[in-house]
Amino acid sequence: LSNKYENSYFFGVENIPLYPQEIKPNNLEFIDADVTKGLSFHDNEFDFTHLENMGLVLTPDQWDFVLSELIRVTKPGGYIEVSDRRNSNNGE
Repeated sequence: LSNKYENSYFFGVENIPLYPQEIKPNNLEFIDADVTKGLSFHDNEFDFTHLENMGLVLTPDQWDFVLSELIRVTKPGGYIEVSDRRNSNNGE
């Protein structure tokens, strides 16, 4: 997305540093953080927040906290997107 929307600024948050260190767009910053322990961003900082592939990782109590953090850092009228890609090749 940072390549497509060059006039926006993006933050990637991950508690395991699996992101590229050398090659990345100038409008993208990676941050080592654990969303289940809180985000270091100010209240109402972002127009859009996105959480992906955490459906099998978070407990119900963690979901409550993580969603409250996404709400906290998203501006009023902003958007929050939560997605989870599941493998549909398992016959279910």
